Amino acid sequence: MLLTGIGLIFLLRLDFFPAILGVLGLSSILAGLATGRGWYGLQSGLWWVGLFFLFYYHIFWPGILIVLGVSALIAQFLRGRANRERREVARIAKQAAPERRGLFPK
Repeated sequence: MLLTGIGLIFLLRLDFFPAILGVLGLSSILAGLATGRGWYGLQSGLWWVGLFFLFYYHIFWPGILIVLGVSALIAQFLRGRANRERREVARIAKQAAPERRGLFPK
């Protein structure tokens, strides 16, 4: 995906600098989805795509605060989701495991 995006930048004669940020963002999102870690790919992709728009439209200063805020919200959501998943896995493992009686049963 990354090489295809770079090829499109040159084919469409786009400015390399801001366009490469967008390509990195989309690649990060797709890589996160492909590896089953979509939310983490979304967060890093948000930063890359956000930086692309900030540099492309020359609104870096107020825009970086918006990207930072959205990133903090996504991170908080991810942290809560990961904790819920960990608790669920621990609960299932506890139910599935046989009761232990020690090293030397009586």
